[in-house]
Amino acid sequence: MDEDAIVQIRVTKALRNEIAQIALNQGGMTFRALILSALKATYGLEVADSDLRDRRGRQAGEGVGQGDG
Repeated sequence: MDEDAIVQIRVTKALRNEIAQIALNQGGMTFRALILSALKATYGLEVADSDLRDRRGRQAGEGVGQGDG
């Protein structure tokens, strides 16, 4: 059984803010869910659907208020 590992990256504040804006635009998803979703889509990594859900139970694109506007 694989154990979880923590991965940390250092980015500029400007990049962090851009990532936060993208996450917000995707329905307020977490950085973790956003990054794992992007890695799966871009590189075809095997990422379990349960790992693509953020801790609030939403999945990429299942944001609050979608369709409003």
